[in-house]
Parts: sequence; C-alpha cells; structure tokens
Amino acid sequence: MLNDPPPEKRRTHPLEQDPGRPPQPPTTPPSTQPPQRHPVMLHIPSVTPRVTYAVLLINILVFIIRLTSPALDEQIFMWGANHQPYVLQDGEYYRLLSSMFLHASVYSPRGGFALENSLHLIFNMYILYSIGTALERLFGHARFAIIYLLGGITGSVLSTVFSDANVFSVGASGAVFAVLGAEFVYLYQHRKL
Repeated sequence: MLNDPPPEKRRTHPLEQDPGRPPQPPTTPPSTQPPQRHPVMLHIPSVTPRVTYAVLLINILVFIIRLTSPALDEQIFMWGANHQPYVLQDGEYYRLLSSMFLHASVYSPRGGFALENSLHLIFNMYILYSIGTALERLFGHARFAIIYLLGGITGSVLSTVFSDANVFSVGASGAVFAVLGAEFVYLYQHRKL
C-alpha cells in the first residue's frame, strides 16, 4: 500500500556476524617497559586549622593562669568543673562546656606540686594537635568546631549522668575522642582513595 511505512531493516546480532580473521600476533617483540601511567591531580579543599589552634591556645592559657596560685587554681576549678549536683540540681549547665577547657591541676590537695597531673593536658593537646590540624583542613572550620563541641558536651553530659555525686570531672577527652572518631569515619568512607 502506498501509505504503509517501509519495512524496518533487521539488525544482525553480534554473534550472527562473520567473525572474520583472528587478529595476527604482533611481529615485534613486546616492550619490556611497563605501560606509562598518567599523573592524576587530586584537588582536596584545605583550610588553615584556626579552630584547632584556638582550642589549643585556650586550654593552655587556662592551665597557665591556674598555675599562678593555688587559690586561683581552686577557684577556677570550683567555678567550671563538671559536678552532678551543680548541673542537675542547681541548673549550672555552663559547666558542661567550661569543664572541656579545664584539666587536672598541678597542685596536689595538700598544697604541693603534682606535675604528673599535667600529663592530662599534654596528652589531650598532643592528640588534638596531631589529629585536629589534619582533620580541620579537610572538614573546614564550622564542621570541625561542631564535632569538637558536640563531642565535648556529650562527654560532659555522660559524665554528669553516670558519675557519682561526689565526683568533679574536667578535661577535653570527650571532644578529643569525637575528633578521633570523626577521623576514623572519614578514613573508612574514603578507604579506596
């Protein structure tokens, strides 16, 4: 009929095609050099770790200020340490944050020096410096600050809930472990890279 479309030409399946001649082996011996690799440029955004440096500076300055006198040391400790009755009964919720910037004192309860207590600050700040500087470069300032603060506050809340009513807790360990955990998650997610 005149108005009918022309019949479509049937495509041949690749297995129905004539295979032709097999490829001939190369007449020249294969090269002993490995194939050349092309360099790949990987662009990862990076920032200066300002938040890490600021947190390090605050922790160290508070520690140095507390070193000036045993009376000032005790006053700052009693003002900012995390303590269950003060937080839950008196509503002093600022202690959940302030305790992150206090560490064990170098003064012993008897008034003498206990320099081994400074290891608390030294270890926390060393881990924060070694991991935080690398992680903040990848995550950026805001995300890193959120991880650090939420980790520290979560540690303080858990310390408040599960500690004895006679315990005072201080330290940035919860925040430092949050940064460490964020690094583990990042490395796991990008393990193929």
